Amino acid sequence: MSTEKDFETLKKEQEQKAREDLRENGLDHLISFTLDNFAYRYLETSSTKNIVTQFNGKNLYTVTSFEEDPMSALKISDSNAKKGVIGLAKKFSSTKGVGLRVRYQISCDISDVSSNGSGSIVLAASINWNMDNDFISDKEMESVKSISFEFSDPLVLRNKLAALLEDICLIF
Repeated sequence: MSTEKDFETLKKEQEQKAREDLRENGLDHLISFTLDNFAYRYLETSSTKNIVTQFNGKNLYTVTSFEEDPMSALKISDSNAKKGVIGLAKKFSSTKGVGLRVRYQISCDISDVSSNGSGSIVLAASINWNMDNDFISDKEMESVKSISFEFSDPLVLRNKLAALLEDICLIF
């Protein structure tokens, strides 16, 4: 019985230490580290390697890559994006795809996270083939999958962030 009690005590101590670390250091490290890993897994292409999370200085973290190989771009899962990329690829058929670019992006918006580490985040994954207009968001030229997640404890976010990103990354 004491072993079970010791385990529970140790578990609570570790959780409290993790909470304090998240509050002291903010969510910056957690989000950047996790997005970097997902970028490696989902966004790295033959033309975009070693992707690093970018922070806009306010509330948005992003990882972005570009696919320039038409055959690879056509392997995406999202049916709407696939149709759009097929249309784009047809424009480049005479050049065998040279010049084609599709943008892949994962973002994490922390606008609604308070200083105590609770609140709401919005995660989004997008495929944008609007290369003629500098990848400006346009419903006709972009597929987006997003999810909003509320949490009152930063430890809950730490434990759920990867699973949430996994869900939105199904778009790729």
